[in-house]
Amino acid sequence: MSAVVADLGALLLEVHQQTGGPDMPEPLPWILVCAGDVDAEQAWQLADAVSAARDLPIAIVLPANDATRAAFPAAENITTAPGTPVPLPQLGEEPVQLQRLTDEQYRQYLHALQVAEEPAEPAAGTWQLAEAHEQTAAAPRPEPHPLLRIPSDGEAASDPGSPYPALLASVGAPRTTKTASPPPNL
Repeated sequence: MSAVVADLGALLLEVHQQTGGPDMPEPLPWILVCAGDVDAEQAWQLADAVSAARDLPIAIVLPANDATRAAFPAAENITTAPGTPVPLPQLGEEPVQLQRLTDEQYRQYLHALQVAEEPAEPAAGTWQLAEAHEQTAAAPRPEPHPLLRIPSDGEAASDPGSPYPALLASVGAPRTTKTASPPPNL
C-alpha cells in the first residue's frame, strides 16, 4: 500500500507543478481497486493522501472492514452479490453489473502485473539497431545506425560490396510514369 500512496503523491506533485498554465490538460482519473486486506495504518496513509488530492478525479475500491470504515467514514458502502446489478449514481441512473474474475483470470492478471514490474532486458539481435526512445519528439533525429542508413547515389555506386546499387540509386531518382496509348478504334 505504501507504493500506492507514493504513486498518488507523485501524481499530486505533477499536477501541482503543472497548474497555472491555460494549456495544461486535465489530469486523468486515478483509480485504485484493492482486493486484499488493508490494515489501519495503510488505510490512514491512503486517507491522508486522498484528502490532499481534493480536486483530482480519484476512485478507490477497498474491502469494507473496520480499518477502511474508520479511515473513510463518508465512503459509500456498495454491497455486491453475484448476478445482482448495483446502483452507482456517479456512473448513471441505471444499475451496473459488476464483473468478476475467475481464479484463473485473477492468476493471469497477477502474472501480467509481476512481469510488468520486472526490469527491462537489453535488446538482442536486430532490436539493438532500433533508435533510442529517450529523446523528445521535438529533438532533432540522430543519425541512423550505419547498417540502417541508405547510401547516397555516389556512395552506392562506389561501394563494391553493395548488392543492389541500382535499387539504392533509384531511391533518390525522380519518378516518371508512362501512360498507355489509347487502343485503336476498330
